[in-house]
Amino acid sequence: MTIIKPNIHLGLRKFIYILFFVLIVGGVVYVFTNNALVDTRHRLQTLKDEFARLRVENADLKNTFYSLTDPSRLEGLAANYGLVLDREPLYLRSNQWLSDSSR
Repeated sequence: MTIIKPNIHLGLRKFIYILFFVLIVGGVVYVFTNNALVDTRHRLQTLKDEFARLRVENADLKNTFYSLTDPSRLEGLAANYGLVLDREPLYLRSNQWLSDSSR
């Protein structure tokens, strides 16, 4: 007598299918996550390089600015245009209080 039990390994088969599905989905998620991480690291390195370049450019601009606003150079320009140094400027004298609480 033959007894047919077709569903005897159904639970094991479902477990193996679910395991393979989880492994495939996990692999796909890992690949996309790894690609995003690599892209982020590349962008970070690009931003670091840009930041270093901008620091050098900023130092050059500061050097140019400080050379243009050198006091001896400004005194020469003032003498060329006939400007006179005001020893007691009016904007430093004030009869009013600076705060509004005095009212």
